[in-house]
Amino acid sequence: MYSYIYDEFVQSPKFKKELDTIESRLTDLGMSGKVVRLALFRDPSDIIAGEVSRGLSTVVAVGNDETARRVLDVVAEYPGTTFGYIPLGTPTHLARLLGIPDGVEACDVLSGRIVETIDMGVVNGKRFLAGIASAKFDARITVSGFRMRATSPGSLQVRNLAVGFVPSPELVADPRDGKLEAVLEVEERRGWNPFRKRRSGRSVLPFTHMEIDGDAPVTIVADGEEMTSDHFDISVEPKMLKVITGRGRMF
Repeated sequence: MYSYIYDEFVQSPKFKKELDTIESRLTDLGMSGKVVRLALFRDPSDIIAGEVSRGLSTVVAVGNDETARRVLDVVAEYPGTTFGYIPLGTPTHLARLLGIPDGVEACDVLSGRIVETIDMGVVNGKRFLAGIASAKFDARITVSGFRMRATSPGSLQVRNLAVGFVPSPELVADPRDGKLEAVLEVEERRGWNPFRKRRSGRSVLPFTHMEIDGDAPVTIVADGEEMTSDHFDISVEPKMLKVITGRGRMF
């Protein structure tokens, strides 16, 4: 049994023709289901909970990555339920990572039903699927009792999959390994000459639990949502989400 969660923006006339084509293709594939239309202040939590209680097996987000984030956070609470995604609009970086094409072609991926059970990250009690980014990072990191700090400000990514657009699978973490991956990059100046070109120093650290502490508030972006605090607690929830992927997935 399928339920399709339409974000508010896809209900505009701009997407009517494409939605009609998608609905027709789903009917042809025998995958018609209940359509739920979100409004700006409508929380999908209660909607999905009600559908699951009536035997729902698959929840499909129809919209962009923000739509997917809102829906998958709820789906993860129900272990027997699978998350699907039909990308419309922008951004759709998550769809690319999962190997899902935009629009009507995503219907065939749903029909193929290649299901992977993947990890999710948690930062200060909020789940994320793709990753975390901090562009101007200058704080302490604690992993397994070891505390460290970069020699100069830089950027931090915490990847369960990847952050934003990535050009190749080599830059994507494996969301099935029970770990997250921290990537810290700082600029390093070599030698005494102040005009010498800086080089980028890069450290990659797999972990299951990390703490970030700043002398001042630190801003991060987790799956597109901005968060600011002087302390972040980051961990992994292994095998948390069942998700339909395409053959072209990047992990």
